[in-house]
Amino acid sequence: MSLVSVSGDLTTQKPLTAPLENPEDFTAMSNVKDLEKRVTAVEGEMKEVRTLAAGASQDAADYMAALRGHKMSLEALHSTQQEQFDFLKQLADTQVKHFAELGVTQLEQSSQIRALHGMVQAVDGRVQALDGRVQALDAKFDAMSGEMTTIQTTLLEQQAGLDKLRDAEMRQWTEMQDIRRTQLKHYADHRSDAAQLKAGLAGIQQLLESRGGDAGKAES
Repeated sequence: MSLVSVSGDLTTQKPLTAPLENPEDFTAMSNVKDLEKRVTAVEGEMKEVRTLAAGASQDAADYMAALRGHKMSLEALHSTQQEQFDFLKQLADTQVKHFAELGVTQLEQSSQIRALHGMVQAVDGRVQALDGRVQALDAKFDAMSGEMTTIQTTLLEQQAGLDKLRDAEMRQWTEMQDIRRTQLKHYADHRSDAAQLKAGLAGIQQLLESRGGDAGKAES
């Protein structure tokens, strides 16, 4: 049974047949109603925290999936560039061998080799730039993972704090119920004592009236 349903049962109880004579009874009933409102508010905040935590976790998962896909694309491009680099390097080596075999002059060989070397350096620069982008993406991915871990830890700490607050409110509510039951018991005991005292006084009055009537008859 939830706190709301229990509180609802308490607030819908039938009123006492006699008014409360102790002002503390009214204070206790007011505290119980105030406690019910606070417990309901705490439950609403916990629902909002869980909803925000679920939304944040889903957003983080989507963003990380997108980052992984982008990283895979860059890695595939890096592999392609590396293959091109190896091919051009192999081509340069082949050209050098062919130039030597064909007896091309040293100047022509040097010019073609320089051109091929420049192409190799350009491709190598692109590969290095791509490596830098992959490393930057890895660092960004790691940073995002750290931030999401921190957010998740914060949300868990907040939920733990709310759970502690709810437990404290529950204990306070239980104590208020015990105080209320004790006050109601005292009130019932007082009414019982008052009824017994009233009955005793009525008996004494009847006895006095009976004795007074007997005394009047004796004098007459």
